[in-house]
Formats: sequence, structure tokens, C-alpha cells
Amino acid sequence: MAQSKQINKEKFGIESYMAKILDKGISTSNLYEFEITPSTEMRRFMEANAKKKGGGDLYPKFTGDKIGQAQQRMNLLCQDIQIPGSTFNSVDVKMPKKGLTQKMASAKMYNELDVSFICDLGSTPISFFKMWQDMTIGIQPSQASPEPIYSNGSRYTTLPHMAYAQRYYDDYTADVVINKLEKYGVSKPVKGIAQNSGNVIERSSSTPREDYHVPFKVRLVNAYPYSFSTVAYSAGQAQAVKCVVAFYYEYQQFMFN
Repeated sequence: MAQSKQINKEKFGIESYMAKILDKGISTSNLYEFEITPSTEMRRFMEANAKKKGGGDLYPKFTGDKIGQAQQRMNLLCQDIQIPGSTFNSVDVKMPKKGLTQKMASAKMYNELDVSFICDLGSTPISFFKMWQDMTIGIQPSQASPEPIYSNGSRYTTLPHMAYAQRYYDDYTADVVINKLEKYGVSKPVKGIAQNSGNVIERSSSTPREDYHVPFKVRLVNAYPYSFSTVAYSAGQAQAVKCVVAFYYEYQQFMFN
């Protein structure tokens, strides 16, 4: 009669499994940061168009420190985001000696980025991304009320509404960064040298740390909002107003800490 093998509970038991998994914790989907770094020309456009016109503003005053405040607010209002996937295009290569077909990678393709925002009372996401799109092609809200939208050396000149006046690529693109956040959790026992004794001791703390660290970040290089979704309003039950912005970009850079 064959003897049954004894299972090493320390290696395969549920307690061991949970201990190893919980040793570093489980990543959660609600810890992230969304960052946009506007180009120099974008900042100039924001400041030039934040002027009074007929008793109202074309755009909010994204000037100076308020540009950074708008970025922080949009980070807080960012409800849904994902790290875009990537795929390889391939070319079939016949292997005459083996009768096989190899799929050789030819180009790397990146999926688009879709970001969902909750709108605050100032409609910060709507105003920020609509201004970004207006800056990209030079579209202004009113042809009868031209605004300074084109750069002429170190200053902006007043030109009429021009729907096809496209800017230089480097002027309207900006890097978008997605930071993955994780909690530090409970610290482990750490061996150290006791003061004034020279004895090796173990120092431990069961107090969770409230700060976060960034295990990795993803930079989407030269991005711009090519699509701004329809913003829906309804006379029915009150719900948070949302908008979805889709980005094109060139490529991704993963940076692990």
C-alpha cells in the first residue's frame, strides 16, 4: 500500500498563504494621483485669456498659483482612471525548414487614456479642458469678441476667431502622470543596537503609518485631450455632474521605485 505524502502545512497551509500575502499587503484601486504639467505656452495662454470681457470671464483665472490649485483640484475630482494597455503589432515570418510561422513584433501600440471627473461648483474640469482644446486649435467662444490667442514673440496678439489655426505640437501637448499610491502599513520588527549596551535588540511598532509611498508611476508623454464627452444634465433625481476626457499620447514610461 502506497504511503500518502504528508503535506507541509507551513508551506501550503492557508495561514502561511495569508501571512505571505498580508506581509506586503494588497494593492487597492482607490489610491492614486493624477498629474498634468502644462507646457510654457499653455501657461501663457491661460494667463492671457484670464481677462475680463464684457463683464464676464471667458475662462477662470488660471494664473500664477491658481494653475497649480486647479491641478490639485482636478486630482481630487478625478473619479476613474486606468493605466492604458499596450499591444504589439506582428509580422508573420515563415520558417521554411521547420514549417512553422513566427509572429515577430513590429511595433508597439498604446491604448488611449480615458479619465472621468466629478465637477465641482466651479466646473473646474470643464473649464480647464475646454480651454486646453481651444488653445490646441485656436477656437474662441465668440468671433465678434476676439481674444489674445496667438503668440507673437513674448506677447499675445489679438486675432479673430480661426477654427483651423492649429498650434505647434510641442505647444499644446503636456505630460500626464499617474502615481500609484500605497499605504506603508504596520512596520516590521527591525534589528538594531541598543544604546549604551551594544546588545542586539528588536525594535517593533504596531502603530500604522498614515503616510503613503509611490511604488511606481506611469508617465504618458506628449498627451493632449482629443475628446471631451457630452456633459449630461437632467431634471430627475439629483446626481453629481461628470465629464469624461480622452487623451492621445505618444508612449508610456513606467518608473518603479
